[in-house]
Amino acid sequence: MSNIVEQINDGLTSLIATELGATYSELDFVFDITRNNLRNSVKRYGVMPAFAANSITITKNYSADHEFQVILVERYVNKDKTDSGQKAKLFEMYDSMDTILKKIYLSKVGLPAIVLSVGDFILEAPEFIEEDKVAVLRATLTVKYRQVLS
Repeated sequence: MSNIVEQINDGLTSLIATELGATYSELDFVFDITRNNLRNSVKRYGVMPAFAANSITITKNYSADHEFQVILVERYVNKDKTDSGQKAKLFEMYDSMDTILKKIYLSKVGLPAIVLSVGDFILEAPEFIEEDKVAVLRATLTVKYRQVLS
């Protein structure tokens, strides 16, 4: 199972890198965002596998609904003692996340032989790491995949 999860994780990472372009770089640490050096990086992304559950499917196949989290991190600058910079950056991040999620849904993570479907997603409430002046936006999506039972 781990090889399939790794393939999906790598597929998601590759799709995100392609969609966001060279101005973004991959997070060094996805499980604890604060461990990254965020002071020098303006735009970062990451993918993290989360929980999974078995899924009902046809016989002779094992399938699972596996949650993956897509993470975007971007620096913001507030002006005039308001949160206008945070809001503007957050709206940009929502647009970027929308573009990413559309590509993931349409391509089945670029792995149509393994991935049956990409299900619902949840956009979590944004996080703000004040000391580094960065916004964090997370989307959790369900990837249904299958494997032939031997």
